[in-house]
Amino acid sequence: MTEKPIHVWKFTLLSLVPFLGYYPFLKLKKTRKILVINIPIAVINMFVMFLINHPLGVIMSYTLIPLIDAIFVYHWAEEYNQQIKLF
Repeated sequence: MTEKPIHVWKFTLLSLVPFLGYYPFLKLKKTRKILVINIPIAVINMFVMFLINHPLGVIMSYTLIPLIDAIFVYHWAEEYNQQIKLF
């Protein structure tokens, strides 16, 4: 069975949508890796939001974490498509 290449930009934009954002990671089989990346960022974010009570926590919640996710989805989707082309 041959696998189809995925649409990199579609997956990157989908990673920015709350709750649907983990579908690209499931498709790319990179869920554990993104959780290892996102959990420490989320802990720091909660520390900044609740203990320091600084607007930087809100900025991290809405921009930094989705941006990091989108960058990784883009990179891993490109790698996925390259592997498909090799076979």
